[in-house]
Amino acid sequence: EITKPTSEAITRAMAKNPADRFQTYDEFVMALTSARSQYLVAHYMGQRQRAPQAGKGGLKGWFKR
Repeated sequence: EITKPTSEAITRAMAKNPADRFQTYDEFVMALTSARSQYLVAHYMGQRQRAPQAGKGGLKGWFKR
């Protein structure tokens, strides 16, 4: 599955009009890196919300208070 930000970056890179494309390779890489970061944060946060909570019969803390 391709995320919307990734699709937008690729579409912009392949634009018919050169003025609509990224002006440099670095701009393109930054757009793809940003899209990847957004995906990873959303994916990680989704996993965290489903994980068992500490102190409720789930995960134990790594230190004692």
